[in-house]
Amino acid sequence: MSSLPTKTTPNAETALERSMVYNTLLDVTKVNSPNAVQQDSTYDTVHRPTPAEMEAGATVSYAYSADGRVTTATVNGKFTRTTTDGLGRSVKVEKGHGSTVVSIVDSEYAACACSPVGKLKRVSRPYAPGGTPVWTTYTWDSLGRTTRVDGTSGQFTTYEYAGNTVKVTDAAGKWKTYTLDAAGNIVKVTEPNPAGGAWDTLHTYNGLNQLTQVSMTRGAATQLRTWVFDANQKLVSETLPESGTRTIGYDSAGRLAWKKDAKNQKVTLEYDSYDRVTLVKRYPVDGGAEDAVQRMTMVYDGTTGNTKGRLK
Repeated sequence: MSSLPTKTTPNAETALERSMVYNTLLDVTKVNSPNAVQQDSTYDTVHRPTPAEMEAGATVSYAYSADGRVTTATVNGKFTRTTTDGLGRSVKVEKGHGSTVVSIVDSEYAACACSPVGKLKRVSRPYAPGGTPVWTTYTWDSLGRTTRVDGTSGQFTTYEYAGNTVKVTDAAGKWKTYTLDAAGNIVKVTEPNPAGGAWDTLHTYNGLNQLTQVSMTRGAATQLRTWVFDANQKLVSETLPESGTRTIGYDSAGRLAWKKDAKNQKVTLEYDSYDRVTLVKRYPVDGGAEDAVQRMTMVYDGTTGNTKGRLK
């Protein structure tokens, strides 16, 4: 029990304190939040949640079938009933209110050598009780990779694999081939050139798998899009052909401190001790005078009494 959190106090501010109570089986039974808001939870003998009073005042109840395959969650009279099969997979989800079912979604599975519990074979669009389900159907290979998706209107998309590439062809016959690196990042996208041949779009990543450059050569012209990150993996610069270069700065706490666009227009932000934005200033020209008309000041409620730290 001692390893479980029993209280959180943001920035040592007791008015924003939240406390938790557990039962002997380590289930959370009570959460006390700011403004005397309380959430109570109970559980059955196998640790499944039973009726609970939520923080926002909503009442949530849960009902289970004797075999445990059907779970019904009801929030303020609206329910979601989920039926599972013997492997715990969802096969039917019904939604409604009171005792009336409004919509149903069915799922069916098939055996696959890639998984002991099989894979999703098809899933229906939501339909009314008594209606005829319309399906999206999935086909896969022995490795569990999707090879075809048949949509609800008869359209289909195919997927062809070769090494580290996959070719995707839509219902209109339009295709793209994606090449992936060892980390699963897309490094090249190949698509047909209407004039003949193919076009390549190249993606470059840094050692942390962050996208740093996209190069698109179309005819004699090449478009470059670049992104620069600092040592903390935060974006500090973005250059796009349609909007120029945007630069971004952060304060010592890692919060967004300023941003400047290609027109040299700058926006600065200031924060309080709770990391809430308190002031936004806009400068038509970086280094010039502030446009005071566009200044935004944010004021929050107090830290005592009925406080939630909300914007007034």
